[in-house]
Amino acid sequence: MGKDVHFNSVLFKKLSLLVEQKDYVGLTAFLDDLSNSQYRTAGYVLGERIGVSLQPDSFWELFIVLVRYDSKAFLVTMLKSFIEGMKQGRFSLYDQGFNNAAMELKSSPIDAQKTVQTLIPMLEQVQSVRHLFTVLGYDEMSSWIPFLLKSFNKVTAFILLQSLHYVEQDRAFLLRVGYFIISRGDSFSFNVASLIKSIYGLEELKGTFSLRLQPFELSRIEKSYEAFCNVVDFH
Repeated sequence: MGKDVHFNSVLFKKLSLLVEQKDYVGLTAFLDDLSNSQYRTAGYVLGERIGVSLQPDSFWELFIVLVRYDSKAFLVTMLKSFIEGMKQGRFSLYDQGFNNAAMELKSSPIDAQKTVQTLIPMLEQVQSVRHLFTVLGYDEMSSWIPFLLKSFNKVTAFILLQSLHYVEQDRAFLLRVGYFIISRGDSFSFNVASLIKSIYGLEELKGTFSLRLQPFELSRIEKSYEAFCNVVDFH
């Protein structure tokens, strides 16, 4: 297979004009006529060059059009464009356009799942992760757990501690979570596993744990992200 081409000046000019004119019927018709290689290049051009340069309202209009047209080809590409816009401070999870897009995405479990998996690693605030799950229709915190484990960092680990309350009757599952975290092998993961062991009374969870906390401290750690970070960072 040849290497994907990320830019083509002729495609860029034509696609830019169609997007600028908001001629989305013409845009999808133009995409229909492209070869496979041109189609892939058009995806890169729309995501990496055109999408990220748009104002938020126009970006989300284009996002919805492309995902409706071919989510398999354009969803992740446009999410990456959104991430770049967030880094620039131009786009936000709290844009009304993102809420509109989420209404589309949550009708497809696969698209909602891809969106969560793509965006979670980029989010640095607890409230942003919670908002992402909620707006995409993940109403039960227990359904968050697989995503939180896959994108494991301080923010997701803090939310995980709280989410596990919704499955705390399933001790076998809690143990699997604990050992999965331990298997990561770093001190941060051991500290999180130690907290899970203490909070949920998992004496069966074996490992070399350095944390020694009192019950009143555990309650504060569950409620305060700052307190959680202080413990996992400095023990």
